[in-house]
Amino acid sequence: MKVLNLSELSNKIGIPKNILLDVIEEIRKEELANSLIIDELLIIVENKDISIIERMQKNKNVSLLDLATKFGLSAKILEKILQWMVFKNLISDEWAKRVIENITPLLEVNIDKSEVEVGETLTVTMKIVAQDYIRPAYIDVSHSDGVLPENLPIALEQIAPSEEGYYEILKFKAIYYGINKIEIKLKGKIRDVDFEKVGSCQVTVYPRKPNLKANIYADKLSYGRSANLNIQIANYGAGDAKDIALKNPEKLEEYFEIIQQIPKEQRIPAGEKKDFQIIVSPKKSGNFKIEGLILEFKDMMDRTYFSEPISFETRVETPQPKIDLKVSYPDQAKPNEDIQLNWAFRNFGAEARDVQIKIDFSEGIKLVRGYKDKKWTYLLPGYDEYFSSFIRVERDIEEVIKNIRIKYIDIEGIRHEINLTGQDVGGDKPIKISITEYPSNIGKFRDEVLIGKALKVNFIQVPVQPLQESIKLRDLGLELRSLLGKGGFAATFLAVNKKGESVVVKMPLELYSYIREGVDFSAISKKIVEKFSKEAKILERIHHPHLIKFIDFKKGYAMIVLEYCKNGSLRTLLNSLGRLDLQTALIIAIQTGSALDYLHKNEILHLDIKPSNILFTSDGILKVSDFNIARLMSSEEESKSQGTPGYAAPEQIYKEFGKVGPYTDVFSLAVVLYEMLSGTKPFSVEDYEERVISEVPKPINGIPGELNDILIKALSKNIKDRFKTALEFIDKLTEIYIRYC
Repeated sequence: MKVLNLSELSNKIGIPKNILLDVIEEIRKEELANSLIIDELLIIVENKDISIIERMQKNKNVSLLDLATKFGLSAKILEKILQWMVFKNLISDEWAKRVIENITPLLEVNIDKSEVEVGETLTVTMKIVAQDYIRPAYIDVSHSDGVLPENLPIALEQIAPSEEGYYEILKFKAIYYGINKIEIKLKGKIRDVDFEKVGSCQVTVYPRKPNLKANIYADKLSYGRSANLNIQIANYGAGDAKDIALKNPEKLEEYFEIIQQIPKEQRIPAGEKKDFQIIVSPKKSGNFKIEGLILEFKDMMDRTYFSEPISFETRVETPQPKIDLKVSYPDQAKPNEDIQLNWAFRNFGAEARDVQIKIDFSEGIKLVRGYKDKKWTYLLPGYDEYFSSFIRVERDIEEVIKNIRIKYIDIEGIRHEINLTGQDVGGDKPIKISITEYPSNIGKFRDEVLIGKALKVNFIQVPVQPLQESIKLRDLGLELRSLLGKGGFAATFLAVNKKGESVVVKMPLELYSYIREGVDFSAISKKIVEKFSKEAKILERIHHPHLIKFIDFKKGYAMIVLEYCKNGSLRTLLNSLGRLDLQTALIIAIQTGSALDYLHKNEILHLDIKPSNILFTSDGILKVSDFNIARLMSSEEESKSQGTPGYAAPEQIYKEFGKVGPYTDVFSLAVVLYEMLSGTKPFSVEDYEERVISEVPKPINGIPGELNDILIKALSKNIKDRFKTALEFIDKLTEIYIRYC
């Protein structure tokens, strides 16, 4: 810049020499001889920036100190400039006087840091510049909840005028994340005139930083199967972490298909650990080392962070199919009779493809129909397959199966071959068949071998429900201890008699209510007493190894006392096991049928055969119970019950199918046998009344074909097509037992 003399400068900017001399003198006194300030002043004046002047004049409360601070000049210099601007008609004389006479102090509020973390301290500097005494002076501090003052302004009686100003330093502690405002309000009087000045600053408080470290360990991994990668994440930082995810999942995707990532909504507080699972499916087998996995996560104000790299090693096995092949067969046959071998094939392991089975029979065996070779495109895990082979032999065969070859391809395409013998698929003994005649007397065989014999079954003990307080019936010599069951008409109790023996007491629900309420037993209706008397008379006259044992009838009280069957019911057994093996199911059906045959010969129909009415004593002896709707065949009265849905015969539901008879009990027993062998009822309970007369039961897989035929006959809708007696039915079942069990 060219150096100008006083006259040149006065001419250039249009300021009289006397005013310009005063300005320069003030600049010199205050050591502000800065050419840049003069340059800026020249530009403002020379360009006559009216917009700045207009904005200045709009503020009626602006003080000389405010403007001096704005332009970076001293108040005295600015006062001279304002006088010249009035002279030039750039500002009004009235406004200039108001600015010069306005003695409102200057308040400046400054903060040392605009961003801090929770726990840090920040400093706020307050500066007050007054042109006159402030008496009194009040300083108020307000702030957001995220910051907390550690000290408050000193109480002042007055603030003296000073060019340098009055300073005070305040300390604040950041306690919670967010955007926080600190406001300082100066109030007081100058020359008895009230004023108020407000200054503020803003600080962003960030949460403390989280710091995640993780370890990954894998479950046993198998190729082609989903599994968990267990990841334990610890937060060693001072702040909480959220939105946790893998930053570089491609590191895993090289070896695994990722089915499920870490749930994003998870949050790990500072100092805590959490376990998560990443669900994956291996793409190949082998030993793998995965390195450089990084977790991406955020703090509570959504700032993003990254963990240290994570590495882990794992091994992926190739799962193999686990083939199980079993055969059931009769070990006796008549000469030239077709013998059915029932094969049950199951894959307990991984998927198998191109499965082939080839059965080599020994010499002297002729395959009549069925399979000796079998193929499947693939067998899924847990898949069951059943098929049969019908053979014919002319002499005793000590070893029916010579060899079985099973071939398959695993999921990696490797072919395998398994060689089995007859003993491998038939159990502990070799598969052999003896040519012999059936026992000449089926009934004698059944009575000697099966009837009255205990079942070899792992019974399920069902806990009884003890009464809150036992009920002592001293006149009857009974003490009721537990409630065994309660229906719509009667209740049964476990009781103890005078000898200390456990017995079952059956009584009407009405009587049980009277006992609990202390009402006289004589109040019970005669109709109920007659009904129980009828059941007691039936029980009293029957004696069979597989019928519930009658002990006593308390006539005046309508109580029936029976033996206690500790091992529960067939219903409990089926609920636990689902279905029974062929031998056990046949024994239960034959023993139940033997009891029904005895009843029918004594002119009694049971009419409610079902698993819950077939009980087992502590010795494992089967007992048929519950004669609530039983009736004499000679009785002309209509049955007052349709039986139990799911087990009742068509004629129990619809009169047009005929009268009830022995074949009615045969139908219900056939339903029970079907359920024992298959795990399901032949007719669904839902819409049973419609289904029982319209549907044909599906054959059961894995049992002899002859047994399926017997069941279909016993479950015929028409009573003429059914077995007429229970004896006919169990004779056929006994033949099946002899051949296959």
